[in-house]
Amino acid sequence: MSITVFQIPEDIETPVAITSQSIEKKYHAKLELRAMTLLQESEALDRALANTDCKPSDGTVDVRTAIVFFDETDTKVKGFYYGRDGKDGQVDSFSCKLGSGLRSWVRKRLR
Repeated sequence: MSITVFQIPEDIETPVAITSQSIEKKYHAKLELRAMTLLQESEALDRALANTDCKPSDGTVDVRTAIVFFDETDTKVKGFYYGRDGKDGQVDSFSCKLGSGLRSWVRKRLR
């Protein structure tokens, strides 16, 4: 299992909105966490996921942070996509209001 984080700084303007499909090609920063690191992070990651609820919402979001989970064969399992405000986003292709737990966990690791 691995987690890859793609990020575009929130203060950078782009000519078009960044989508969940395009951030993996247009990112500015990338962080990849593999099995050994994830074992060390398991408690913090569990807490972060517990604080990441998804409440349905309408519309699309200008994605700035993508947190993508992959299985052992590097197949995408789940993607969490946060907009500039860290509240609007997507889980896979479903628009929603996202809890901040997972985003906060990632931001601590990108500093």
